Amino acid sequence: MVLEDTQKKLTEAWLENMDRQLNTISVTSALISSLVVSALAWPSVASPGGEDGPSSRYDSGPVRCLWYISLLFSLTSIATATNQNVVIHRLSCFSDSLERTRRMLGESGSAPVVPDMLQLWIWQIPIAFLNGSVYTFVAGLAVIVWGVAKDSHLDFQFVDTKVLIVFMVGLSVCVPNYLLGTYGLYGKIGLASS
Repeated sequence: MVLEDTQKKLTEAWLENMDRQLNTISVTSALISSLVVSALAWPSVASPGGEDGPSSRYDSGPVRCLWYISLLFSLTSIATATNQNVVIHRLSCFSDSLERTRRMLGESGSAPVVPDMLQLWIWQIPIAFLNGSVYTFVAGLAVIVWGVAKDSHLDFQFVDTKVLIVFMVGLSVCVPNYLLGTYGLYGKIGLASS
């Protein structure tokens, strides 16, 4: 009886937390999609080789490629998060919804329930694609800054070189802090090694 009560509480908590997580991922992915679509309309990206300044000095093809991948990742994140959220809500329609949820997440026939590795991966897809979307968007920004600055031959008298330096300083502050924050959060609760 104690094991059943514990399983019930854990399953209810998982369903509630996953519902919130999927909603947050959906909203964030939609915002990233909007950002990427807006960035694809920037003149220096939309019209390579044109008369509008920096676009004539670098090939924006790799940037567009990275940003289209970013958009694809973001849309995949939204689609999988929505699909999973629908599954959670449909499961709640059954009288034995908690048991069905445990069967879905665990390897059949094991007691106590052992998580199914495929299910662990499936439920991480939305956040993985959201992160991939952010990474590829930032990579596109880096390609723009490097592409424009390389024509100035990294001579500090050119504005593009100053932009490159400021961008790289910003990137060198953001990336380590993101990684430290991720490790600090997940590492302390024992998820970094699993």
